[in-house]
Amino acid sequence: GMKQVKAQLLPFERLTREPAHHFFGYYDLQPWSPDGSAHLCHRVGFMDRMPAATDAAELGMVRVRDGAFLPLATTHAWNFQQGAMLQWDPAKPGVGISFNAVRSNGFRGVLKNIETGEERILPRAIAAVDPGGRWALGINFARMFDFRPGYGYAGFPDPWRDAAAPEEDGIFLIDLSTGAEKLILS
Repeated sequence: GMKQVKAQLLPFERLTREPAHHFFGYYDLQPWSPDGSAHLCHRVGFMDRMPAATDAAELGMVRVRDGAFLPLATTHAWNFQQGAMLQWDPAKPGVGISFNAVRSNGFRGVLKNIETGEERILPRAIAAVDPGGRWALGINFARMFDFRPGYGYAGFPDPWRDAAAPEEDGIFLIDLSTGAEKLILS
């Protein structure tokens, strides 16, 4: 016969407080630190409209033991669907994060050591990081904004706006240890 499975109620606790709005980002990324003591998040002052180029999101982590929000960075490259692609750096567990920001007059990926504050700027914004933290895929978030505003970033025009399939743009493979990039799919 069928074996009865007893439902188990799991406790939950709210991590953030108003008046700011807190969110993490996309469902495919892990917000929890490797030891479970902190949760990465974005903190913004609104949630009822699309972000504009002038809207900043504060990036930080919530310390679980006391609910303190610890600011780590600020970005103007974000949206409500995926945030700034904020995530723990798999190559530096619990110490490194990556996210997208506006630097050098464009959207760039940033690798940051949260203990020292040291940052490395990548040649373009990142869309995905491999599970080992060696590679990332970079895309043109300005172009994405034209086609899917909820997933792109406001603030810079796409240089290939009038080209249906520009040969110089597409998906780039970025070596996270050197910052070298290569167009792998135009």
